[in-house]
Amino acid sequence: MASFIRPVLCASLLWACGGAEESTSTKSGACTEDGRFVESNWMECATKNEALLSLVSPGEPGAEGLRELRYSGTSGQEEIVEVHMDMDMSMSMGPMGKVEMPLPQMRLTMNTKILSEDTDPNIRSSMEITGGDIGEATGALVGQEAEIRAVLQGTVGIRGETTMTRTGRVLDGGFDVPDGAPEEVKQQLKSMKQSIAQTSVPLPEEPVGPGAVWETLIRTLDEQTGMDLVVHNAVELVSWDGEKAILSYKLTQKLAPDSKLDAGGLPPGAEMEVKAFESGGSGEITLEKGLLNPRESKGDVQLSAQLLVKAQGQEMEMEMETNVRVHLFHKDEVAPVQNEDAADSEAGVLED
Repeated sequence: MASFIRPVLCASLLWACGGAEESTSTKSGACTEDGRFVESNWMECATKNEALLSLVSPGEPGAEGLRELRYSGTSGQEEIVEVHMDMDMSMSMGPMGKVEMPLPQMRLTMNTKILSEDTDPNIRSSMEITGGDIGEATGALVGQEAEIRAVLQGTVGIRGETTMTRTGRVLDGGFDVPDGAPEEVKQQLKSMKQSIAQTSVPLPEEPVGPGAVWETLIRTLDEQTGMDLVVHNAVELVSWDGEKAILSYKLTQKLAPDSKLDAGGLPPGAEMEVKAFESGGSGEITLEKGLLNPRESKGDVQLSAQLLVKAQGQEMEMEMETNVRVHLFHKDEVAPVQNEDAADSEAGVLED
């Protein structure tokens, strides 16, 4: 069950749309039409682990004109963000009725620090998970709090580094595994490393204004679960709010044909065939001048799947539904930097 959490979590934070490459054409035709990705060609056009970005409309200039959206920050700047995830899950298998499994709220604290110099064209930063805990369990998971808490706390101490452009295209990155980490944590890190190029909200190169719309398209393969997904996002710049940019997004996820999933816990030789799959969601992200991470991000993603499990010559139907709500926010104010002059001169998220 836990193996399905990471792909949904990434999508609900808009992490499954990193990069900023231009779209191309395929044998089936153009990838875009009037700036929008052609849905019938999503699977063929999407690039694994590096998103395509297409600007549909630059929006309205307004009184201040069109402005650039950029990630920024000052060398040595530290930020602390908290991620809260609520997940409702239900499953039914064969003659069994539907079993509701609301997970306790999961909470992670992450520290980030900018390692690159202010004059560097790209931003290199570190990220470390410094805290993990859960809320109260209910329903079928009552009594399993200790096990779930142990998995989360096993991520504490995990550290990674990322280099990305100021428009959010991740160039390089990886994670260090702490000594004594549980095997499940190691497997999750392996999956996360494969998706390190998806850890930022991609921004258009062109100046934009309120009403600007751009789309991203990416294909990801999670080796642990076998989930080969195409993730499409339509992002809109809703408004400027002083030094903040308010973005909204709507996402759609499609599973590649003939995908073979492994939900974990299946007997040797068993296979899981996907009969039907639907997933989508929406959310809002607030970027702020001088912050590397979003000031706040809220996402809600739904997923439903009809599966067929084959084992030892027998078949059993299974249905699964999940609803994930993720809230990311700054836990504390941005740590002050020593060089105030550098901080004052640094271009922020909103550039004239």
